[in-house]
Amino acid sequence: MGQDENIALQDEGLASASGLFEHLSHLQRLNTRNVLDAVQKRQAKTFAPSSLGQLRQPTAKEWQEYFTDLGQRSVLFWDTLRQRGDNTLAHERAGYPLLLKFDHETLVAGADLPRPVNYSLLQVFGGSGKAIDSRKPPVIIIDPRGGHGSGIGGFKQDSVIGESLRAGHPTYFISFSHSPRPGQTLADITAAQARFIEVVSARHPANSKPVVIGNCQAGWALMGLAASRPELPGLIIVNGAPLSYWAGVNGRNPMRYTGGLLGGGWMARLG
Repeated sequence: MGQDENIALQDEGLASASGLFEHLSHLQRLNTRNVLDAVQKRQAKTFAPSSLGQLRQPTAKEWQEYFTDLGQRSVLFWDTLRQRGDNTLAHERAGYPLLLKFDHETLVAGADLPRPVNYSLLQVFGGSGKAIDSRKPPVIIIDPRGGHGSGIGGFKQDSVIGESLRAGHPTYFISFSHSPRPGQTLADITAAQARFIEVVSARHPANSKPVVIGNCQAGWALMGLAASRPELPGLIIVNGAPLSYWAGVNGRNPMRYTGGLLGGGWMARLG
């Protein structure tokens, strides 16, 4: 093949590439025009009543009713905030008592452990009409650390504790107080919760291993405990726990690379 033929083929290839680029540019212009036309039509339809003077102007009486309603709702809103503040101050003056619906007894106080924590092990009593079968495996519910309260764990009768008691299981609750102990770490909490499970197992030596339930933050804390002390719990139930099974192995799991490409933790911090 001669030099002239090579030059002709190159020119043909460049012409084809140039034609493709022009065709794609034309399609892009058409798509942009269609989008802008659609937006313009939608805006014209939305604002047509206002621009054509078709919106009915409110009367003086209607304005008066509106501002009266606005004032009443504002008073109710700020009064609700006042009540919330009063409740918070009363709870603080009472020493932040445990918000648990059920009768209970403290078996192990985390403040008395060698590595003090603000978690404690409670035994929950069923009350009248709820027979406890000592042959059933004990159930341990870990308080979800979503604010100072038992939440779905034991805030009312229809809760995890309530269902466990209705089923006749010996029931225990790992609660927490308002503020962590000085220098407290997650490792200290894991050690304390492991000690709590050991105490429950010792109280029921003839039964199977305890069923441990963790909700939300308590769920991933429970998974960490089970990974470090797998011999302690029996059945593990995790509800609504933010776990990531694909974030930990460098070179294998994609979430590390995805996090880097998306800017790391800045999005979560902005949230």
